[in-house]
Amino acid sequence: MRKTKKIISGLLWAIVGLYVGVVVLLHVPAVQKYLGHQVSEALSQKLGTDVCVGRINLGLLNRVIIDDVEINDQSGRKMFNAARLSAKLDLLPLSQGRIVVTSAQLFGIQASLYQLTPDEPYNFQF
Repeated sequence: MRKTKKIISGLLWAIVGLYVGVVVLLHVPAVQKYLGHQVSEALSQKLGTDVCVGRINLGLLNRVIIDDVEINDQSGRKMFNAARLSAKLDLLPLSQGRIVVTSAQLFGIQASLYQLTPDEPYNFQF
């Protein structure tokens, strides 16, 4: 019984230590920029356009903060720019390989959306 308690206690401390270690690493600017570069490359491939991400920071518990996001459309024009994106994730679906965003905040956004129609192109900015 004592051995089982020690094993469970050790596992819990290891998980807490791993989480704290990841949080500390994600507060190092070089690691934040590296992760930003990796995410921008993955998004660029997935979306088929240029995506640039400045830094990624892990907030308390399940909050992810992404700074300096820029997305170009497929013709190369700037489509979306945000100074900061903040998203709160649900942790249980992460264990199944799914990402569920429970809340999101956008700060300092600029978006230029347009649609080319056969009749007349229009441009919508906000």
